[in-house]
Amino acid sequence: MKITVSGSGQLTQHFKLSEFCHKGSEIYIDYRFIVFVQLLEQFRVWYNRPININSGYRPAAYNRQVGGSTNSSHLFTGAVDFNLPAEYYGYNRARKEQFLQNVKTKWCALCQTAGVFPQVNFYDTYLHLGISTKNSSFLDKRTKK
Repeated sequence: MKITVSGSGQLTQHFKLSEFCHKGSEIYIDYRFIVFVQLLEQFRVWYNRPININSGYRPAAYNRQVGGSTNSSHLFTGAVDFNLPAEYYGYNRARKEQFLQNVKTKWCALCQTAGVFPQVNFYDTYLHLGISTKNSSFLDKRTKK
C-alpha cells in the first residue's frame, strides 16, 4: 500500500496525518510510521467501523505526564489508542472476550505479514494497537471483566 499525503493531509482512505499528531501540530515520522499506518489502514478495513484516534504520537514529556512507558511506541508514532465501539458495551461477557480476541488475532496476523511485532492492550474503554521491532506485547489492563 502506498501512502501519499494530499493537501488535506489524507494518508489513507480512512486516516489523516493530523489524527496522529500530538495536539494537532507535532508528529515524529520514520519508516516505522509508514509501516504502522499501512497496517492500521488494513485493520480499519477489516474492523469496518470508525477508529477515532485518542492518542497517536506523544512527545517524551507528554508521554511521561500521562504515565506512558519510557519505551512506548507512541514516542515514534508506532501506536494508537482508540475507543471501543458503542456496541461493545451491550455485549455479554463471552461476546466481549470474543470481540477482543478477534481484534488481537487480526492485528497479530497483519503485523506478522509486515515483519513487525504486535502490541495489543485492552482497557475498559479503549484499545491500544502498536508495533515494535523488538518484541510482542499483550496486556489486559481492564478493571471490569
